[in-house]
Amino acid sequence: VPVMASKNPIKCIAFDIGGTLHRNSEKSKRIGWKMKLQVLKDHGYPTSFETYKKAIDAAWVEHNSKHMRGRFKLDESTLKRLSIKPTPVLVEKMMRAFFDWRMKDLSPARIAPGVKSILQYLDKKEIITGVISDSDLSWSRAWMKNHNFSIQEHRIIISNEVNVDKHGVKIFRLFFTRIRDEF
Repeated sequence: VPVMASKNPIKCIAFDIGGTLHRNSEKSKRIGWKMKLQVLKDHGYPTSFETYKKAIDAAWVEHNSKHMRGRFKLDESTLKRLSIKPTPVLVEKMMRAFFDWRMKDLSPARIAPGVKSILQYLDKKEIITGVISDSDLSWSRAWMKNHNFSIQEHRIIISNEVNVDKHGVKIFRLFFTRIRDEF
């Protein structure tokens, strides 16, 4: 689809990271879940992988159907399905274990098909590209650097870095405030 064909051409596109720029392999998901399971075990909640998988699969369905916001909500929903009280400390430890593992091995996080060619096309057409994501701050930046994304630093907004929910209008206003002088 020609981007510049309309009367009001597109001047900027912002991408999410998870599920848009990158895709996890099944192996990567399984390892991440095992990291979270270890946290549960360490806190006195031994749970089988099969039981956890059923709970997180059901939580994903709920997460997507209700447009729930953020990773915390997904882990909270998973824990409730396991009859475990989802305290902020426990949820944070689960997330930290997962992202600590991802920082050690960035290879499972794969670039989604066609992303590099789309970004090259947009660059050639002089369309501003940016990132608005609710992924983990340090992992997001490391992943983009590891895969040689050439998106300028001020065009990358990670919601927990700026303490603004990705799913609201405020983060997009912040993004456009940062790039307004580029138009």
